[in-house]
Order: sequence, then C-alpha cells, then structure tokens
Amino acid sequence: MQNYFYYDNSGKEIGPLDLTTLAQLRFAGVLNDDTPVRPTDSEKWTPCREVVAAPADPVPTQPINAGTGKTSIPPALVVLAIIGALIYGGTVLYKSIAARTALTYGFVLDGKEMSKGQMPEITVDGQLFGSGDHLKPGRHDISVAMQNVEPYEQHFWVFYGIKDLGNLPLETSKGNLVVIVNPSPATVLVQRGGETVNQGAAPLDVEKLPVGNYTLVVKRGDYQETRTVDVQRQQTTNETVELNLGKVELSSVPADAEYEMSGGGHRWQGKLPAHIEDVPVGNYSLSITRRDWELDSVVSAVRGSVTTKKMEFSYGSIEVTSEPTGLVVLKNGVEIGKTPITLQELKPATYNLTVSDGDNDLMADVGVSPKENVKQPFVFRYGMIQLMSVPAGATVIRKGKEIGKTPLTLNRVPVGNSSVGLNLNGYVATNLIISAVENAVTNFSVKLTSEQYLQAMGQAQEALDSGQLVDAKAAIAKALAVDPDDPAAVKLQATIGEAEQAAEKARLQSEQQAASEKRQANEKRFQHLIASTQNARLFPNYTRTYSAPFNKVWNSTLNILTQQKEESIHSNAETGIITTTSTQHSILILSLHANQYLIFVEQNADNTTTINLDLISYFADFNNGSPTWRQMSSDFLQSMANGFLDKIGRGLNPPVPK
Repeated sequence: MQNYFYYDNSGKEIGPLDLTTLAQLRFAGVLNDDTPVRPTDSEKWTPCREVVAAPADPVPTQPINAGTGKTSIPPALVVLAIIGALIYGGTVLYKSIAARTALTYGFVLDGKEMSKGQMPEITVDGQLFGSGDHLKPGRHDISVAMQNVEPYEQHFWVFYGIKDLGNLPLETSKGNLVVIVNPSPATVLVQRGGETVNQGAAPLDVEKLPVGNYTLVVKRGDYQETRTVDVQRQQTTNETVELNLGKVELSSVPADAEYEMSGGGHRWQGKLPAHIEDVPVGNYSLSITRRDWELDSVVSAVRGSVTTKKMEFSYGSIEVTSEPTGLVVLKNGVEIGKTPITLQELKPATYNLTVSDGDNDLMADVGVSPKENVKQPFVFRYGMIQLMSVPAGATVIRKGKEIGKTPLTLNRVPVGNSSVGLNLNGYVATNLIISAVENAVTNFSVKLTSEQYLQAMGQAQEALDSGQLVDAKAAIAKALAVDPDDPAAVKLQATIGEAEQAAEKARLQSEQQAASEKRQANEKRFQHLIASTQNARLFPNYTRTYSAPFNKVWNSTLNILTQQKEESIHSNAETGIITTTSTQHSILILSLHANQYLIFVEQNADNTTTINLDLISYFADFNNGSPTWRQMSSDFLQSMANGFLDKIGRGLNPPVPK
C-alpha cells in the first residue's frame, strides 16, 4: 500500500501515512484542499484534493414521529430506552471524536535532523504507530526504538483533533573509552570513517562516545601503531596498548667507540655507551667503530624488554726494545717514538716495524693476535762492507742519500741484508743487496751494465728474431765492442753465427736446386728446339766443359760468334741458348750455311760450364741450279767443332799484352 507525506502549518514534513489516515485527517479538518502531499516514492508535491476526495455532507437526523396513539409505555421501559439512547449516542459521539483525533510527530537525533534512510520503530500503547495515525482520546504512551539509539518513552493526553508531539529528541547510545599506552608518553587518535573524533595524550579518557567500532592510532615519536576497538552502550571500554617497541643498550670495551644501528627503514648512530628507546621489534645491523677497526654484529629488539649488547675490541700490543736503546721506531713507515716503547691497542694484524740508528735500519714484520702481548727486540750488530764497481766512480745511494763513489768502504753496516743503489752516467742504475758479517770486512764487486751495450744487445736479439742476420751481426758487434768478454754477448754472437751458417746452407741448397731445375728446363728447351727443326739429323752434338763460371763462358761464346760475323745471332742468358739462324726460335734449312751453329751453354753445380754445340752436318750444293744436300764428313765436323770450342777456351784466358 502506498504511503504519503504532508506539510503541516509550521512547514514541517509529517509522515509516512497510509491513504486511509490521510483521508481521516482531511475529514477531521487537519488537511485542506491545498495542503501539499507527496507519495513516499516521489519528490513531487501535489494538492491534497488531487489525492483524497472531499468528505460527504452529513445526513441530517430525521425526527421521529411518535404518532397519535394513546397506548401508554411503562416507565422502566422508558428509562431503559433513555439509557440505551444515551449509550448509543455516547458511542456514536466517541467514535466521531476518535475519527477526528490523530497524533503527529517528528524526530531529531542528537539535535540534528535524521537522514531519510534512518527510520526508528514507533509504538503507541504497545502497538506499531505511524505519524498521523488516529487514536482514541485519553492518556497514551509512545515508545521509540532504534539500533545504537537510546530508548525513548513519553506519556501524553489527547482529547480531540490533531495532537502534534513535535520532534522527539532521540540520542545516540554512548559508552566510555579509556586508552592506556605502554610505554608513554604517547598520543592517541580516535578515528571513525577516516575522521578523527577525539585525540589526546595517553592515558586518554573519552566519555559519551557513540557506540560502534573505532580505529585507534597510537603515536610515539616517529613510531605509530593502529588498533580497533568496539565501544559498547553504557559501558566503559578499557583498551591497553602495548606498543611493539623495545629498548637497546649498547656498550664497548674500550668505551669510546662510535656505533651505527640500522634496519627496517630506521637508523641510529652516535657514541657509546648508548641507550636507545622506542626501537621497533626486529633485527638490526650493528656496526661499532673505533679508530680504524670496525666490528659488525646483529642486535634484536624485543617488545617491552631491554636488549643489551656489549662488544669488545680485542687489542694486542708489541713491546719494542733495542740495543743500543733510544733508537727511532717506525710502524708501517710512520715514526712513533724511541726504544723502549710499547705499542698499545693494536688491531690483530701484521705490522712492519723499523728501528733506525740514524744510518742503518733493522726491520721486522710482527704479527699480533687478539689480546696478545708480543715482545720484539732489535739488536744492532755491525760489520764493514768494501764496495767496488766496474767501471769505478759510480755514485752509492743508501736510504735515499748519496754517501760516496765506488770504491767505497761502508762502516757500521748492520749484520744481515741491506740495500744500496749504484748510479753511473751511461750505465743502468743498479740496486743490490749487501750482507754484512759481524766484526768482519765483506767485499762486494758489481759489474755495471752499459746502456749502449744493453741497447745493442736488444737490437741484436730483435734482428735475430726477425731473421735480419746482417743487422744482428752489426748490433752484436757494437755490444762486444763495449764489453768484449760479456758471456751473454759472446753467446748471442755464436747464436747469430749459427743462424748465418744455416741461412747460407739453405741459400746454397736453394740455389743448387734452382740451378738443377734451370739446367733441366734449358736442356728440355734445347732438345725441343732441335726436335722442332726440320731434318733434325743435320745436327750432330759436341760437348766440352770449361772450368770457368757461366757468365764468362757465355760472354766468350758471344764474342767468338760476333768476330765470325755470324748472321742473326739470338741469345737468351736465362735459357742458355744461342742460335745463329735467321729466325729466333727455329732453324730453316734453306737459309743455313755450313758454318752455322746451335749452342747450349750450361752452368754446372761445381761452378764449371758445359757447352753443347750442334753443327750442321749437311750442306746445300747449288751447282745444278737446285740444292743438293751433301753430308759433311765426321772428321771435318769434329775438326770444325774443336776449332770453335778451342776459340771459346782461348777467349776465357786471353793473352796478356806485352
């Protein structure tokens, strides 16, 4: 069923009311035709006349005609009739009054209008009731019930018409909240729906707090925690917050150290001893530093407890003594005092100690373990050093100072090993270790290395490695010129000589191989030349060997041919072939003369030269007009060949002019 709201004379919205109640209010005159009315599901207001019809006019009571009979009525009956008429009339009157009597009201919650979504449960005389409903005249009780709202009750009288109770003052149910924080001081924020409704320092006591769930934000310094709490009606909620914090106490032995503790986005630092409060529970990295020594550890903070961490620097010490006393002591190159002296608070490690008498040093590497006291004596025992160099005149440097030139006698040299340097212009700077014997003279002789020698040796080795033997011989010669007896130079010279012999041997083998291949190739060419010539049988072969080099025999042969005015001399020293034909590569029979030759000059492996001479054994006889070939006698050809070969031989050793 649809319900409605209407505006009363004060402009206040009344409802919701059902249609029957709305009609009764109009009939009773509470509403008129123009009173604004709207359904609960609409915001549109319309005149009341468009929603509720006007009441019908009352029907007038018709008078009773008693009649004109004369019959008498008993008095008791008359009394009963009167009483009945009175009761009936009273009932009708009461119903008429009740029909025109109604109750209206509104609500405010904590002095503020309630939102439309909030609707309490209303009962009048124990029955559910809505604003604008009818009720009988008389005394009534109204009760209001709503979640988290204090119960409301009121007595009232109503006689006739509309009874408006106005806005019934409802109050939210409330409770008390007490928040205790350990450790304190701390600040507590009470929040609901993201808004802070109360705040203050712990312990926080909040009265008349609307019931429901709240968020407690507890802050202490930079630290904060959140909790939830439920406030109950007419009760005091006690909430004790034990913050998730601990304390840390740090110390060291010795005490004057610095610390840094970090973790979880937190960081503390300072000097020891230290007492750190409000440390969130968890593990933290701890670094304690004293001078150049750092100790690392882990410390855990426990809620409501004090965590104690004590760290010790386990120093050692070195007690330094000397004979004689009063000598300067250096630790790792830094002067720290004179003997006797005790080096305190040493981090476990190895230390280089030097004790100096002004001219000489004694050194020792001393290891120190945790809490160890090491005794380190230095006893100076002296000897004498006689220092010489080749060549002499080198500057002697000891402990960075020039102390003389070689030869030089060094007095008061500590027993054991010492170092000196020798410098001489043109020679490589030399550092050497000298060793003195107590109460004795020790001779040391040093051969200095020439820079020129060193450079020449380097050049010789480099040239040898690259196969440049000529350069290597020149460079080693320079090195030996500087130091003829140097074993390294002599050895390198021998190595170069061996390499040179090997290279020469390889060269000769290569040349012999090339000569052999060349000879074979030339023979093939010569034989091919003969074979390719027409009537090759014309060429008997004669051979002679001369004890002369190729070039000399070659030139002598060319000279003989030139002197004989041979035609068309063609020579090729590469192939060793000389022809006296009119063509370069073949012999044409018709153009040959009896005294023409084919000569093959060959160089032998033993540096001798062989000449292969091919002479024409036929000649052309033109007596009859056409050539007739006639063979020459072998004796004639032999004589002719020997004559030519003899001429070549004589050309090798021409007579000396007188």
